[in-house]
Amino acid sequence: MSRVSANKERKVVTPVCNSYFRVAHLWPSAEATSAAEALETDRASASAIEKRIAAAKNLTAQREAQMKEAQTAPQQVIDTQAKSQSKSGELEQARADVRTAELNLGYTKIHAPVNVVIGRKTVELGQRIQPGQMLLANRTGR
Repeated sequence: MSRVSANKERKVVTPVCNSYFRVAHLWPSAEATSAAEALETDRASASAIEKRIAAAKNLTAQREAQMKEAQTAPQQVIDTQAKSQSKSGELEQARADVRTAELNLGYTKIHAPVNVVIGRKTVELGQRIQPGQMLLANRTGR
């Protein structure tokens, strides 16, 4: 991109015959200078407009992405509600499992029908027992 200014001289070389060349000195005219300045101004304006067009395209792409995301929002709500219901069901199942475990734990404890003092035990921790087997004997005389 060459810019013509009033202070610079341009040389134009034109062939006169096969072996000699004539050099013509041309001084830029005011009209050519103003045309060159107008051209530079127009190029700067075009560059600014191209930047604004690129920014507008970028903004359009962002808005389209937001619109697509907004269009999927109802399905996302439905999916989230389904997940919530599934987790609620899992929570209820876990609570039922805890109640079952507490009930089974209650079966592992031996409760005496009356308050007594144990005098003798016939089994040790970890031994297997049979129904009807005597486990403990109370002290008499109390």
